[in-house]
Amino acid sequence: FNNLFKKYSSKNIHVIGFSQGGLVCIDFVLFLNQPLGGVFSIAGFSRNPKERILRCHPCQLNTPIMLAHGIDDEQVPVSASINIYEQLVEQGAKAKLQLYNGKHKIGIECLREIKTIILG
Repeated sequence: FNNLFKKYSSKNIHVIGFSQGGLVCIDFVLFLNQPLGGVFSIAGFSRNPKERILRCHPCQLNTPIMLAHGIDDEQVPVSASINIYEQLVEQGAKAKLQLYNGKHKIGIECLREIKTIILG
C-alpha cells in the first residue's frame, strides 16, 4: 500500500475483497493508518470469528465500510459479516451491512451499491 499512497491520495483508494479477500479487508486493511475511500468485504470473515477482538484504526472510522453477504451462503456463514458489522459499529465506524438473496457469490445489487458509494 505504501507505493499506492505515494502515487494516489489514500481517500481515492477503495479496497474490495471477496471471501478470503474480505478477510484481508477486515484483518489488514482496516488497520492501515491512512484513511481510505472505502472498504468493501463481500462474503468475508475474520480470523477469530468467535472472539470480539476486531480493531479498526481510528483514522478508518470515517471510511465507508460495506459488508455484504448472501443469506444462503454455505461456504462462509452470514453470521461472520453480522459479527464484524456489530464490532465495527460498536467502535464508531461508518459501517453498512447489506444482506442479499444468494449463496457464496457477489450479488448484482451488491455491485450496484459499491458503485454508488465509490461514485459518491
